[in-house]
Amino acid sequence: MLLGLAIGDALGNTSESLRPASGGLTTGEVRDYLPNPYADGRAVGLPSDDTQLAFWTLEAAARRRRAGPREPRPALCVQPIFGLGSTVREFLLNHRDSLPWHRCGPKSAGNGALMRIAPVLVPHLAEPSPALWPTRRSPRC
Repeated sequence: MLLGLAIGDALGNTSESLRPASGGLTTGEVRDYLPNPYADGRAVGLPSDDTQLAFWTLEAAARRRRAGPREPRPALCVQPIFGLGSTVREFLLNHRDSLPWHRCGPKSAGNGALMRIAPVLVPHLAEPSPALWPTRRSPRC
């Protein structure tokens, strides 16, 4: 799951938001790495903030045996980030302005959180538990 996240992110982060007819995407598919501005224009794959945050969350979960919203914050605020998205950029600016961590993130309808959530499952793989289950019942239809 995490390897797929990293590979897909590295393949797609240089083509994100490009239309199929631009940026070398003549077929509408990404078949290889595109020139990357963080690698002097070489066609290599680098992670974006999504992969970096996922793996920083995984590292924190391995150290603390849990994963939560506070865990990746220290690495996020001091490590270089490739392909910085607008949501993470705003978090960093708000954190620098000393807002509480839970108020630093902007309201967003993006999919970055979905890409970064995978490590939350890792502590539960060895010992599955109801800790991931919803705490209240959904209304019946």
